[in-house]
Amino acid sequence: MANNGHKAAIVLSGGGARGSYEAGVLRYLRDEVPGGAEFQLPILCGTSVGAIHAVYLAATADKPKEAARGLCDIWTGLQLHDVFRLGMREILSVRRRMSHHVDPHHPPLAHGGLVDARPLERLVRERIPWKRLRPNIESGLVHGLAVSATHVATGCTTVFVDHNGAGIPPWGRDPQIVAKSTRIGMAHTLASACIPFIFPAILVGGEYYCDGGLRQNTPLSPALRLGADRVLVLGARHRRSPENADRRAGRVIDFPSPLFLAGKVLNALLLDRIDYDLERLEGFNRMLDSMAEACGPQGEQRLGEAIGRLRGQPYRRVRALHIRPSRDIGELAATFAAGPEFSARARGIAARLARRVAKSQLSREADFLSYFLFDGGFTRLLVEMGWEDARLRHDDLARFVAE
Repeated sequence: MANNGHKAAIVLSGGGARGSYEAGVLRYLRDEVPGGAEFQLPILCGTSVGAIHAVYLAATADKPKEAARGLCDIWTGLQLHDVFRLGMREILSVRRRMSHHVDPHHPPLAHGGLVDARPLERLVRERIPWKRLRPNIESGLVHGLAVSATHVATGCTTVFVDHNGAGIPPWGRDPQIVAKSTRIGMAHTLASACIPFIFPAILVGGEYYCDGGLRQNTPLSPALRLGADRVLVLGARHRRSPENADRRAGRVIDFPSPLFLAGKVLNALLLDRIDYDLERLEGFNRMLDSMAEACGPQGEQRLGEAIGRLRGQPYRRVRALHIRPSRDIGELAATFAAGPEFSARARGIAARLARRVAKSQLSREADFLSYFLFDGGFTRLLVEMGWEDARLRHDDLARFVAE
């Protein structure tokens, strides 16, 4: 359950098809980093597509190296219709799916959404080895699994926690974040991954939930609450340099199309606060170092005990390693969807729409497209980018595993 006396966690972000990047990083960790194949990640926290990854990794925790390869194979073998259908039948049924009327005595398991989520449901049901999840948790191989979703009625974040201890640890006082101890299943996983307006909300325990990324796109806090003292954070959003941001801000373009605006809305809805969270984490590490220097080991221990009584658990030093895309995934999606490979392999209304977006005058910022381009050719590029970015951080990964 621990590595060299440490308890390590992996934190997996949301982002639709962008999540394939995470699979490439994991593959490098397992295949190329010394000790990475056996390195245990007993705490797994995810949101949206990261929730699917977290559950998959928990269910395959007994075979971590094979799990990373299997995750890459799933992503690179995808076609658009494996995740959602968009044909005339689906278009004509939008009005029915978007109806406000819900029978309170017999509520549907999925409600709303522009596209039929049954292909996504089938993918989650068939590709995650659900029968292995419970044994891995009960044996302690998985110490804690946390999946974040948004409660539709209140807008609050609900963190579903599957924990091998007695209940769950103290979770903080933020009324907008609620932790629930449960046996995580397919409904929790699907709910976390259902991007609002696009996919339907999912019924869990008599209430509807949707994408957890609306408030907690990169769930660092659950990992810390579950006791992690080392955290590997995988992001799915490129951080633009100030020079690149200034260039884009000063560019003159035609009035943006609805899909361009939709991409910006998605970016805003799935706002990633991970940089701020990691800065706070490092600030606490420096505070603890200052306490140790000023008070000595015994004084630090007494202060830690006092803080623990106040907040339910003491502060502790946590080492974090953050790996994120080195290139803009929106630009990569536009280039791929406008190219010959996608034209040759993709058919149907969804594919034609993707090509139209990619070839528009705003193609260099096809953020909306990048969330929904569930095509194996595109996701292979992101898997390869994840592998390469991890290779560039090889020394950091090696230290994370060894220390």
